[in-house]
Amino acid sequence: MAREGLREELGAALHNAATRKTTVTTSGVRVKSNGGATTINLSVRPLAQPAALRAMFLVVFEETTAGQAETAAENGPIPSGPAILPTELEDELRHARERLQANAEEMEATQEELRSANEELQSNNEELQSTNEELNSSKEELQSLNEEMQTVNAELQMKIEELSQSNSDMKNLLNGSEVATIFLDSDLGVKRFTPQATRIVNLAASDVGRPLGHFTTNLEYDRLIQDARDMLDTLVPKETQVHTSDGRWYNLRVLPYRTADNVIAGVVMTFADITTIKQLEESLRQQQESLRQQQESLRQQQVELQAARDYAQNIIATIREPLVVLDGELRVVSASAAFYETFQVTPAVTEGQLLYEVGQRQWDIPSLRQLLEEVLPTNTQFKDFRVEHDFPTIGHRVLLLNARQMVSGAEPARLILLAMEDITASSAAPRQTGL
Repeated sequence: MAREGLREELGAALHNAATRKTTVTTSGVRVKSNGGATTINLSVRPLAQPAALRAMFLVVFEETTAGQAETAAENGPIPSGPAILPTELEDELRHARERLQANAEEMEATQEELRSANEELQSNNEELQSTNEELNSSKEELQSLNEEMQTVNAELQMKIEELSQSNSDMKNLLNGSEVATIFLDSDLGVKRFTPQATRIVNLAASDVGRPLGHFTTNLEYDRLIQDARDMLDTLVPKETQVHTSDGRWYNLRVLPYRTADNVIAGVVMTFADITTIKQLEESLRQQQESLRQQQESLRQQQVELQAARDYAQNIIATIREPLVVLDGELRVVSASAAFYETFQVTPAVTEGQLLYEVGQRQWDIPSLRQLLEEVLPTNTQFKDFRVEHDFPTIGHRVLLLNARQMVSGAEPARLILLAMEDITASSAAPRQTGL
């Protein structure tokens, strides 16, 4: 940017001032300006104060005036051209040498700086190459680490999906079991609960983390918190039956909450609804009580029936005519003493036997069989039925038979009372009477 004639002088002055640390003044510098030439005095002074301007230079351009030229003329005559030429040439030669020396020194300094800069660049290049190698190695490590992170991320994603699936399965299991469940931490704070638990304890979703003792319950049971504390102290599960104010019954189980590492981390409370079982138990108890009363009534009836039978047996035993009692299958239930004496049989071979098989089948009479099996069920009784028969043990006999069905609500089946009257002696001729 310096004008012609000033560039070399200014560069040499700056170099000398920087090297010598003193003010350098160059006089009579001719500078081209506006088509002509101007003579100036050039001064370069290094600045030491203030500290902010240190390492800077003050450059002063002083233009020579016409008065200075006239003063030079008054001091003596101006030499002619041939006399002035050597002096100017010497000055220019001196200035040229100074500029050359300054340029040489500046060039040497510049070369030294370039060598130093080159060494620094080489060192920087080596450092950059080393850094590049380290970056490449770091890049490979990062790629390997990234692959490992991707693998770990995929495994974690699978674990998250499995955990989410397990959580969903557990939630559906708890909801599907219809068992009210409350999970507590070691301080008896609510960790989780199923929707069914809200019917027993007044819980809401925002109550997670609060102590269970802060909530009211619908239970007619005041040892719920104490049972949980006792279980944490002894690790012994507890099971009991409790009921709510609305009449529902639950089977309460207080269990320790065990982690996968078998560490006790809280309490699990389950409430299984046993209302239906309780209702069935109550119904069964009422039925058992009713059955017991019926059994007692039946036992009383049996006692009364036995007493009646004993009474009837005593009456039958005192009757002089043969008399036999049959059941619905025409088996002998009992008979009078006169029957055993008359037909010469014993109770051991008579009772429990069919009437037709008693006494070597001496009562297997077709007309009597028809009367007992066909006529009596319809008419419930018959009178004076005449029977003539040759009995193996007592011979020929003429009998009048009378029969009546005895039906009682206390008896499981009907009974038939069959009475016999021996008219052999008074009978004049064999005949049968009607029903």
